[in-house]
Amino acid sequence: MALVQAFDQRRAEMVARIQPESPGLVRVQQLLEALTSALTDDAAIQAASRLQLERNVIDAPLPPPFVGWIDSFTALYADAAAQGELRDGVEPATLGWMTAAAFFGVQHVSNALTARADLARRISEFWTLFLPAIQAPPPL
Repeated sequence: MALVQAFDQRRAEMVARIQPESPGLVRVQQLLEALTSALTDDAAIQAASRLQLERNVIDAPLPPPFVGWIDSFTALYADAAAQGELRDGVEPATLGWMTAAAFFGVQHVSNALTARADLARRISEFWTLFLPAIQAPPPL
């Protein structure tokens, strides 16, 4: 339980370190990069992430997984929407959920196949594919 709480505290710290003057979508990318770095380099964060994935087989009460990450990404996407950075009809809450789900899915596969050695590259590839689908077209 303490590891999971520490992971959530680290999430809050990562969000606080994001440059507030940056555009909203840049801040989403900054959070993805910070989370990638933490999962690559910090054994405690890796353990907390694993506990969240294995919550159904351990006998300990844990907070609902991923909710803090979904909320954090959603807030950043809401800022991006307010700045006109998102395509019409794209909902920040949907993007927050999808980004958290995609990130943790990618990191799980990366961990299983390469012990996260390719995680930074895979998250960069995800963002390169995902960004054009959500970003507003440039003004004419």
